[in-house]
Amino acid sequence: MKILVLTQKSAVSYYIINHLPEEHECHVLCEGSGSFELLIRKIKYRFRKFGVLKGLIEIAIMLIELPFILKENRKVSEYLTQRLKDQHFRKNITEYTIKSVNSKQTVQIANELKPALILVLGTRIIDKTTIEGLNKVTTNIFNWHSGITPLYRGVQSEFYCILNNEVEMAGSTLHYLDTGIDSGKPVMQRTIQLSEVEKNEKNNYLFLKYKNVLLFKEMITAFIQSLEKGQVLKEEIKTSGSKLYSTPTVKDYKRYYSGIK
Repeated sequence: MKILVLTQKSAVSYYIINHLPEEHECHVLCEGSGSFELLIRKIKYRFRKFGVLKGLIEIAIMLIELPFILKENRKVSEYLTQRLKDQHFRKNITEYTIKSVNSKQTVQIANELKPALILVLGTRIIDKTTIEGLNKVTTNIFNWHSGITPLYRGVQSEFYCILNNEVEMAGSTLHYLDTGIDSGKPVMQRTIQLSEVEKNEKNNYLFLKYKNVLLFKEMITAFIQSLEKGQVLKEEIKTSGSKLYSTPTVKDYKRYYSGIK
């Protein structure tokens, strides 16, 4: 089976992709981080939601908090890099580099490769035009979300599970890719299972992120095996409600750190 992975370079993507079954031909399309683009999108969102005056106040707060948020993000990256150890893709993986997953190159490369499976791991939001183009290549396009949807959509699901006293809901979802944010139909969902020793770390969101990566490695292996048999696994966790989470604020982090002391 030929697999195309859309991702950004990170310890997580290196680890998961390196652990895909080696008997399959794997190609990786890596986009740039898009940090500036994300910042602009957040600024525009605040103007749309709050109007000009309140929007400016919200943007000022966001910029004041930015150094702390960036420091916390570096902590996550360093922790996962130390735990997962992978620092590059294995030698038999073909790698392509593009500026954005939403560039025309993405669909062009997919058309040339004609993969049986397209897997999305931690890219920016993929736009409608790109999704429509990819769907002409294959309808087997799935996104990994490190949370149980639709209850935990968006970012930092493990963090918010702890804040909400719902650590038992920390887990992963593999779902069809659509134009929404983690809103595609789930095909596999599993929660993190902690050993008795690991339960001492249940309120450590960094550790839960690490466990979620290990969980998804198992999930995607099982999923690929099912596709080889012409099947699509269906493991869905029934939840009530739906919520989209955004980047935690300094106030959220203070609640978190005060709760784990």
